[in-house]
Formats: sequence, C-alpha cells, structure tokens
Amino acid sequence: MKNILVYKGGIGDALILGTIAQKLAKRDGKQVCIYTFYPELFDHPSIVHLSKLRLRMYRYLAKYFPKKYACHDLYYTRHYTDQRNQDMHFIKLMSKQVGLDIDLRPQLSFPMAESIDLDRKNGEIYIGIQSTGSSPRLANKFYYPERFQEVIKEVKRQLPQVRFAQMGLESDPGLFGVDLDFRGKTSIRGVFPTLKSLDLYVGLVGFLMHASAAVGLPSVIVFGGREKPGQSGYSWNANIATDLDCSPCWAYECPINRECMKLISSHKVAEEIVSKINELKLVRV
Repeated sequence: MKNILVYKGGIGDALILGTIAQKLAKRDGKQVCIYTFYPELFDHPSIVHLSKLRLRMYRYLAKYFPKKYACHDLYYTRHYTDQRNQDMHFIKLMSKQVGLDIDLRPQLSFPMAESIDLDRKNGEIYIGIQSTGSSPRLANKFYYPERFQEVIKEVKRQLPQVRFAQMGLESDPGLFGVDLDFRGKTSIRGVFPTLKSLDLYVGLVGFLMHASAAVGLPSVIVFGGREKPGQSGYSWNANIATDLDCSPCWAYECPINRECMKLISSHKVAEEIVSKINELKLVRV
C-alpha cells in the first residue's frame, strides 16, 4: 500500500511530519508521499513531496482503490478536547494515526549544512532568543517582547560572558542588547545550522523550539497555559508553564487576556536560563 501523509499546518508541524514519514517508510520499506506548505524542508530518499495537483490525484486513487492507496490527513489540536488524550504528546497522537509509536525527538528530512562559525572569544556563551511568534492567530502562545528585553538585561547582569543572538522574522520586534541579529537573514534550512552553533535557545512553543530539538540544542521555553509541556514540549528543556483552571485550553482567543502569560515574570525566565546554563556546565572557570 502507498501512504500519503497530509498536514496543512505550520512549519514546526511540517518538520514533525517529515519525522513520521521517515519512520513509516522504514517500517514499510516504501517511499512515503507527503503534502505540506513547506517543501523546502524535504530532500530525503524515502520521502516524495507532492504538488497540489498530484495530491488531488492521490486522493482520487485512495477513494477508488483503498487497498493500494491510503491518504492520511493528520491532525492533533482537536484531539485535546477529549480528556483521554490530555497527557499524550502531539507527536504520539499524529504517529498513532498511521500505526506508529515514535520517539519524540524530531529528525531532519534533508542534509544539514555545517554549523556556522561564531568567532567565539574564550568563555563566551551564545544563546538564541526570539521576541515573538509569526502568526497573530496563535497570539495565545506569545510572551511579551518587553519582558524578553528584561530577560536579556538580567542574564547579562549575572553572566557578562553571555551573548544573545536574536532569531525570527525580519518583522519581529528587535531586542536591545543582542549581540547578533539573525532576523530574516537565514533561509528555513539555514535556521538549523545556526541553532546548532549556539549553546542554548530561549523562546516560545513553535518552529524554533522543534528545530532546536532536532539539532540537539537545549532550550528554555515559555509555555504559558495554552498547552502543557507534556503535550508539545520536550522533557530535556526547561519548560515554564502556568497551571490555571482553564489550562490547557488550546484556544485561539482568550477571555482573560492571557493571564497565564502575565503570571510568568521576566525574573522567572532569567532564573531558568541561568539554572540551565549551570546544569549544562557552560560557565568556564
């Protein structure tokens, strides 16, 4: 049977879809066709990224020849309205839909370039940071740029050897005090070797969090309360979450003005960063 995987979500979800496709191809010994909005993430011998026209053709074949073709429209958000799924990670939920049970670490579906040279001076610690997310529809996942600004100031006060590198889109609010600004200066694929060159990442739930996990970069992630770290995060990270009565809501609008994010102070985030730096033994005496 030929499997076709479809996910019309964000770039982080496309990265995860590639991981599932690789595992499915290995299990069945056949190429897997996929459709996402981000074909640039795929250059793998076991994966074929479809055009819209070819996807339409395969949907037709799956409808009339179900023993030869299976078209899987993967999803996970709606699953969290069911209490039975509250403690299951979304990667597990998606892979379960095609009969797999896979590890949570994402895998790249293309050959990654070498990590970049940051021209480090002795003892410098490089931390990636973002100021906001990219989709206004997902604003419930966003922290506050002004608080990230305070985080930079506090961490540098405690550890002067720390250097911050801002990641994200060119349109993202700039953060004063960053030492390197990569906003809008890397391709989607270029994000991965850039992250690989850093010591730590600080940010939000989303693509950069999943990309960091894919290259083995530890992270400090501000979750708030929209979703639980156990649903979409990684256990090796420092995950900062707020447990309100309404959490996790997985909602796109918030009737209490994102109280779960307001309760996370910049001091708390800075504290977690310093703790993670110490845990990773990044400070050279």
